[in-house]
Amino acid sequence: MVFPKAFNASCQSVFERRRGIFPSSPWIFYYGPLKIQTSDMTSSGTSVGFGRTQIDPWDIIQSALIELIDSDMEIRREVFTLSESKISVPDEMKNGTGFFRALEDYFKQKRDDIVEYLNHLASEIKLHVDEGSTSVTSILEEYRRQCNENDLRLIELGIRQTCSLVGRDHELENVIESLQSVEYKGVWICGLGGMGKTSLAFEVCRRLFGEKWRIYNVELREQKYVRDLVRTALNVIDASLLTSSGDGFSGEVLESHATGIEDDIFVDYKEESWKQLLVQKCCEYSDQNQVLLLDNVDEILASDETSFYALLKRILKRRMKVENCPDHAYGMYRFLITSRSRFDHTRLEGSFQEIQLRELTEKQAIIFLEEKSKLHNVQLPQNEMKKVTSLCGCCPLAMLSVLGALQDIRPRDLILSLQSNDNSAVHVQSDVLGVELCLRQSFSLLNERYKITLMQLSVFRTTNFSIEAAIHVCGKNGHSGKANMQLEMVSLKKRHFIETPTGRFSENGQAQPPLSETHYVHPLVYQFLRNHQSMFENYVNDARSRFVEYIDRVISKSGDDSLSNLMKVTENYEPHIKLFYDYLTQMPSIRPSFVEDVPSIVSVMNRERLTDIVLDDASKHKHIIQMISESKAKSNDLETMFYQTSLAKFYIDRNNIDMCMELLEEMKDIVKSNEIFSKEADYIKRKRISKNHSEALILSRFWTVQAQFLNANENYDEAIDCLKYALMAIKKSRKECWSFMANIKNLVGIIYFKCKEYHHAERFHIEALEIVTSRNIYTDKDIYLTNIGNAKFKKSEQDVTGRESLLEDTERYYNMALNLETTQRNNKAKILSLRGKLYLRLLKLEDSENDLQESLNLWKTLVDPPNLNLISAYHSLSTLLLRKCTHLLEKDKVNEVSRCLTIVLNNYTEIQKQMAEGGLQWQRNKVLYKQIKQNHKRVLVQLNREKEEIDEMKRFYLDFEAGKFDKISRKEVTNEKNASSDSMQVEKESMDSDSLDTSSLLSTSSSLSVTSEDEELNNKLFTKTPEINDSLEKSCPVENSYRNQIDSGLGGSVNSPSFSAESDFKEKFWTSESSSAGEEVFSQNDNTRTNCEQIKRKPSDESKTCMIKRQKIII
Repeated sequence: MVFPKAFNASCQSVFERRRGIFPSSPWIFYYGPLKIQTSDMTSSGTSVGFGRTQIDPWDIIQSALIELIDSDMEIRREVFTLSESKISVPDEMKNGTGFFRALEDYFKQKRDDIVEYLNHLASEIKLHVDEGSTSVTSILEEYRRQCNENDLRLIELGIRQTCSLVGRDHELENVIESLQSVEYKGVWICGLGGMGKTSLAFEVCRRLFGEKWRIYNVELREQKYVRDLVRTALNVIDASLLTSSGDGFSGEVLESHATGIEDDIFVDYKEESWKQLLVQKCCEYSDQNQVLLLDNVDEILASDETSFYALLKRILKRRMKVENCPDHAYGMYRFLITSRSRFDHTRLEGSFQEIQLRELTEKQAIIFLEEKSKLHNVQLPQNEMKKVTSLCGCCPLAMLSVLGALQDIRPRDLILSLQSNDNSAVHVQSDVLGVELCLRQSFSLLNERYKITLMQLSVFRTTNFSIEAAIHVCGKNGHSGKANMQLEMVSLKKRHFIETPTGRFSENGQAQPPLSETHYVHPLVYQFLRNHQSMFENYVNDARSRFVEYIDRVISKSGDDSLSNLMKVTENYEPHIKLFYDYLTQMPSIRPSFVEDVPSIVSVMNRERLTDIVLDDASKHKHIIQMISESKAKSNDLETMFYQTSLAKFYIDRNNIDMCMELLEEMKDIVKSNEIFSKEADYIKRKRISKNHSEALILSRFWTVQAQFLNANENYDEAIDCLKYALMAIKKSRKECWSFMANIKNLVGIIYFKCKEYHHAERFHIEALEIVTSRNIYTDKDIYLTNIGNAKFKKSEQDVTGRESLLEDTERYYNMALNLETTQRNNKAKILSLRGKLYLRLLKLEDSENDLQESLNLWKTLVDPPNLNLISAYHSLSTLLLRKCTHLLEKDKVNEVSRCLTIVLNNYTEIQKQMAEGGLQWQRNKVLYKQIKQNHKRVLVQLNREKEEIDEMKRFYLDFEAGKFDKISRKEVTNEKNASSDSMQVEKESMDSDSLDTSSLLSTSSSLSVTSEDEELNNKLFTKTPEINDSLEKSCPVENSYRNQIDSGLGGSVNSPSFSAESDFKEKFWTSESSSAGEEVFSQNDNTRTNCEQIKRKPSDESKTCMIKRQKIII
């Protein structure tokens, strides 16, 4: 039933009109937002809202509904007929005003209950509008949403405390008390499905929110692994944290660490870096109490339980450490976890309080039914209530399902039907028997159209979805599609097949209620639907196909290859994107077609980049292999080349040399044999511009990957040629591929830097910066600024006349990089170290000490020892202090010298401890190791320590070089591996000779070496050990030669691989399509290395063979 003209006219001044009104139909109305000014009901300047000077929107809605009831006899009759079980109104009072007075008496002035009841009543008498206009239920939903928002604000102010839970008062108080105590670090709410775990957890958070706690609500439905948990949590805390420095969505915000376990096929460095970042965010200083709500962790426990507990343990361990810091008074940080499984006390003994939700008592269940039946316009006699609670097992979800079914059947008939089914049915496996029974009964009462719609919505599984997404998936596009979809959603929601998400609490403390048109399928309902999908298989398959089409369209709307645009898509559709790839893997026939034009190819590029976020390495590899196989089956060379370049990059990032080499050879053959590709490649090389832009874009990707491979093989000239061809190929597609172009230009600058052509390096880094700046994008901007500063610093060593100006420019670029709000903390630590070295060169010792100390402090908050970044930071600061001692000694400040030397000794003692625990592999970090050993001995000698202590230090380094600590570290790795397959402690304690802690790529870049100038000054201080100076002069920086092969982003660890001793070449393999500076960019060469630069490492026979074989790859 639609609203008559009278009601339309009366509300027209209350809600602003929008498009969608059809004048030809006098019964169609449309209402806009509730919070607008009214001319007929408010005075000038007064608005509708919840403020003191505003008129409550409810007064206006109520007034309009009263007028509707009074003006339409048919509506009035239906309203009172359907409500006679709840209200008793004398005939003379059967009008709109009498109706609302009776409702207020019945619901005891509870506004929420009145609105909920009117919502059901409006859907019963079909008070809705056709042709896409808004229904009465939509207006009431919008009002309720605004009420929820207002309630959260009042709770935040401590004015209002409401609770809609029934029968859970004791559990509610227990959870809050446990979270606020110092005895526990979290609360684990467990219980069978449908018992109200999420409702209880949200009510707890709502109470704590009113007490100024910060709430992070992490919804984990459809998340199977710890990787998914970490990604989702970071997205809730701050979505920008997932933006990586370097190659697009590499995700390596922090150092990754190779496990060194031979059985590992794919080491997911992204997951490890995200774990580090999450630990960091959980342990950042804040005087505000915080709760991290992990809701529905069941699938993670089923698939990745060991890793889940290992992550919790790691966070709690780090949190305990920082909370014991006397410098800051930390607020409480608590976990609130909901799961059907019980807490494993053996893993985290004494850390969590377990609260087990059981079924309601009969008395509580009857109270629950009484309260909820009022909202469903259902009246149940006391004896029937007892029968219903018994059949439902006193489970809240089952009882709600029964109340929904009573919209279509009389209570007595429903009870008889439930009893009959309970006695005869073969029950499927379910958490709660009553839920399956009641859902089956309620589902059988739906008409066929609603059954089909519900089955189609099951393709979302249990993720949240919008009305727009539901419309597309259900195929209801058309003139009246939205109105029909809304009507069906209201009906399904009333029967509790569809739920509305609970409110959210944003990171900045502002309450964020859910959107009124966002819904999800309860996990138990979804399980029920899966068990009955066979009868609707065709409808479900069509819905999956439309789902894939919908998400592909969403990704395509990003328009270009901008990382920021993709991040927005990820924020809004992350669970759906994961489902998207699941369906593509399960049903390859429904994947989107590969359209051969630049915008479409860019869209596919974006789609593939999103796999870096939502898929683990094994799943991503499987996905790409499948795409290549299907492309070859269709004999589509363009599509095949596209996915082969993706696979080649995948292999490069993971240091799989042989597979990458074979793939590049195969791609080279395709380019030669395919006439279009070969002609386009020749045209680009001759004309320096593209002709067939689609083929040119694919060739650009191929040349870029090939350049990375050549760069790893030290074929710098050929690598630069390939990158220049790649830039030419996308010159005409710069609008869509500007981010890709910036990455290529920055990579060219990196290689020129390796070739010591610093002028060219600076030019390309500046061009990369100009591209992102022109787009007002800050992604990777800190990388480009830092690289420009590094190039200028190196130019200052070559240009004596302009040195002062160049060093000033270097400082300015470092400062700009540090001052960017988007600069991640790990990048900041590295840039501070660089600026500290610059200040040391300028003899600004105090400034240098401040930067290096701040860098060390940042690393302490970012990583756990043992860690190479910490070792390097301790060493850099110590080297600076040794230089400082020289100047202090010249000024006869003996006491200050003694203080500095004591700090240095303490630093090297800590370094020694971390080395013993596996923090440094000296064979792969020889320069850093030699400097540490020399400085450690020097400080002992200068402090006049006993010979026994010096001898003990020497024995330690001899034992270390002999591998005495390797077995200990390997044993620790093995034990930790058995306890947790992917715990970060494995990576941090590993001393496996076949692997490299990839943060060691920072070995010399993050540390300060003692330059020849330092030697001269230190000779004044360390006169007792001239032999040490001789040994330093004789040392050859083999590590510098090694590190020149590695380009892995800012500081050298954005996409760092594990290394294998199987091939000498593998040690030099470049592993990232990075848009950031390479390792050598960060290495400020010392004058002592001048002679050693001339010494070239002789490649082994195996390495020579590899080089010759790889020469064949070059086009």
